[in-house]
Amino acid sequence: MKAYPLLWNNPKRYEKHIVLIGTFHLVCAYLKMVGKKMDGSGLSDILLEAGLIASGSLQGVISGKHYDRAMHCHKIMLECLERLLLEQYMANQNEQELFSSIPADSMKKLDDLLQSLTETKLDAALDDDAFSNYIQGYLQYRVEVSEGSHEKTAQLWASYMSHIWLVLSIVQAVKHNDFLAYAHCLHLMTDIFFAFGGQNYARHLTYFSVFLANIEVSHPGATDLIKRGAMSVARSFIPGNRCAVDKTMEETFMRHAKSHGGAGGGGFGVSGVLSNHDAYQRWVRTTHARSQYVNTTLNMADMLTDSQSGTMHRDLRPAEILKSEKCVRKAKEAVESFINPFIVDDKDKLISLSSGAAATEIIATDVLGAEKSGKEAQKAFIKDRLEKNENFFEPVKRMNLRTLGDMNKKMKVTTANNKVVQYKQQGNIAFQLFVKSQSQGLQLDMKKLMTYPLTPVPYSIGTADGFLAKTEKSKSFQYLTKECEDAPVPSAESTLVVYDGNAYFYYLNEIPANFSLICNKIFGMMSTTTDAVFSTDMYTPNSVKSMERERRGCSEKLIVKGASTKKPPDWKQFLTNDDNKTQFINLLCKTWSNHSYANKLLGRKVIIICEGAAYQLTSEDGQSTAKMEIETLCSSQEETDSRVVLYCMYGKDKGYEYIRIKSPDSDVFFILLHYALTLPNVVILFDTGTGNKQRLINITELAEGYTQNHFTALMCLHAYTRCDTTSAFKGIGKIKPLKTLQKTPKFAAVLCRLGETWDITEDLLDELEEFTCAIYGRARVHKVNELRYIRIQELCAKEDQPHPSKNVDLGSLPPCIRSLEQHVRRVNYQVGIWKRAHIAEPDIPDVKVDHGWEVKDGKLEPLWYTGDVLPQELIDIAGEPLQSHDDVDSDDSETLYQLTDVLDQFSVQSSGESTDSDLD
Repeated sequence: MKAYPLLWNNPKRYEKHIVLIGTFHLVCAYLKMVGKKMDGSGLSDILLEAGLIASGSLQGVISGKHYDRAMHCHKIMLECLERLLLEQYMANQNEQELFSSIPADSMKKLDDLLQSLTETKLDAALDDDAFSNYIQGYLQYRVEVSEGSHEKTAQLWASYMSHIWLVLSIVQAVKHNDFLAYAHCLHLMTDIFFAFGGQNYARHLTYFSVFLANIEVSHPGATDLIKRGAMSVARSFIPGNRCAVDKTMEETFMRHAKSHGGAGGGGFGVSGVLSNHDAYQRWVRTTHARSQYVNTTLNMADMLTDSQSGTMHRDLRPAEILKSEKCVRKAKEAVESFINPFIVDDKDKLISLSSGAAATEIIATDVLGAEKSGKEAQKAFIKDRLEKNENFFEPVKRMNLRTLGDMNKKMKVTTANNKVVQYKQQGNIAFQLFVKSQSQGLQLDMKKLMTYPLTPVPYSIGTADGFLAKTEKSKSFQYLTKECEDAPVPSAESTLVVYDGNAYFYYLNEIPANFSLICNKIFGMMSTTTDAVFSTDMYTPNSVKSMERERRGCSEKLIVKGASTKKPPDWKQFLTNDDNKTQFINLLCKTWSNHSYANKLLGRKVIIICEGAAYQLTSEDGQSTAKMEIETLCSSQEETDSRVVLYCMYGKDKGYEYIRIKSPDSDVFFILLHYALTLPNVVILFDTGTGNKQRLINITELAEGYTQNHFTALMCLHAYTRCDTTSAFKGIGKIKPLKTLQKTPKFAAVLCRLGETWDITEDLLDELEEFTCAIYGRARVHKVNELRYIRIQELCAKEDQPHPSKNVDLGSLPPCIRSLEQHVRRVNYQVGIWKRAHIAEPDIPDVKVDHGWEVKDGKLEPLWYTGDVLPQELIDIAGEPLQSHDDVDSDDSETLYQLTDVLDQFSVQSSGESTDSDLD
């Protein structure tokens, strides 16, 4: 793009010259814009959770600077999302399996195509009416999702899919040397640059796309010349595998000329000569020759790995297909462990997948309308500048559209000059401030810096918008039971089945017309022959669960007057309101007690738990229903998870041989493991999953041969590495801590101490600190602050000084000790409740007092740490702007020193002035 002014300032001299925008660098810049659009959406967390990228490389992928890694991640995510969207389309079509509605003859054509991919078989399949109609139906459904006809969250992710498809389309156009497709893609790519601050590409790409549309008028015959090699270069004998010219340059003669140290790290790269004009001139004139020498040397040493003799695309190799399929499955599991974007309870809200937080209406409007806004800006640019041929180089006005990242946490800190600084959760700003402090001569100790949290919410255990970090918590259950065979289903006469009632509310599909029919349908979902306990949760104020649900938003309260009340318009949205669920549970109890249910209760007992009270429903004659309260099952425990032990004890006392707990929650599995050895003479079965993924695990048999400490440690570890009320360690997951515990049994005794009392002792915190270092792979380090310092040195330091060209992902560091202490307090509180699950009325202290939680604006939130977020020296310079290169879009420059502009992250005002309410 820097060549354009040269052409325009010398039009006669360069009238026969055409300068093309490099496709490789354009794609990198485009992916950066997509990353900006998806900021805060949960994309980064999904990539990390799926293991598609390491935390240290995440920023390079999101910014598009790591081309190969970014393309790999985005292609995997695209395939994952296409499958999830197709599954939702199938659900809307009432299909149980893919293509089940297609006739056998049409399926045979598809099977033939899959067995042998040829052009003839492909044409035959596409020409088939049934198959073609199915595809067209899905494509139309995808268009509807993209246009917002279904859900706002689905619309955002459908737009992400469209952006990645556009990237793949322009890459395909280059590979096939398809000029028309190439020009069309360039035109479509301009919108997002206008929308998200890609000013240089917005300006020049608009000009270039208009230029290509009129190229045969201004430069007759140029199209044929472009097709001959200006767009792409053939570097192998593989058909349809041409490479963009600028990418070819980067991978050949520029390969050994742009590195920091040149070939072999000898200091011959461009970064070593930028400050010396004469040296730079020599580098320009000799770089091609040096590159030839390097390649010849590597070839003589048999160290060149590029193969030009292949005849198959790399992505089509069987090993690559298997590898990609594995990655797609992991990505799909990661998405489903957060929130499936195409199945969201609140269709009218834009949701962050990683935290579940709903965006404000302003943010939703901006991010969902970004492409439309960009297109309007492009049209205005063409009309006001290109058509009038004036003001081309005048600054392009930034649109400053908000994204989900604007929901990030903010806090107020006070400088020594009594100024209040708004400090926003944003990347590695603390590290940038540290670099700036050194340039000002403030020699702060990095080891001291690592003792501070550095961000309002620690990235290692929280999300940027202030929620607990998530991971797939069922992974540890799957790991522990992968060798277990499913238990046989016991006889109905000797079994008490415990149902997680709230889960069954969400299982309900095809909602009947009124609440009477809904109650009847839920009753019918239980076994018709076994005695049952239908357990529902309580919704009490000032509890962790209720306050967390409130923070995530809830629907409007509806009045359920009775069984004849019509069904709510959106069933799952109805369930997001605690009052609605409480009304419904009371209605269930009342409806099932009616004499109309007598024939269904004949010969069996059904116990329903309603707001902590237990009622047994029976019928002796099939004509009338008897309702009796069971005082031994009445409990103040809020959730079914912590009441299942009471049900097991009740079943054992009543003489049942088997207690079968049906629940999708892995928390229940670990609680049952903890209590398994204390429940003799009864077999505990854990029934989880549905369909092909259903498991029936014999807990009693699994517990044989192990000690009580072993299972207690597993339960405590489950809470320590994430349950519903505690956070995960980002990038650590569930399996790594489990393997650490198995490898180092001494930590079992440490974990077992959690929840014994409601207080955390100093020695327990020290031992858990050592365990935390171990799960981060540093068993020889015993202090998290020390480990943070070691990791930051490894990531970005050179000679004990931070190297500014490095991107530091603070989420890859363990939390500092002040943050870890609050995490331990939250874990101790939850484990304390679980260890008292056998008590109907346990004495549980107020969660707001020294248990890792605090009340802000009437809502319960995690207390992330106590004390200052930053050293005072950094707070004092927090309001000063840093050097800004964030919006410089260069297609050929090597950015070696880049600090983002933090004026958007900091706003300064005197402490005496009023502050916006959202600063809290």
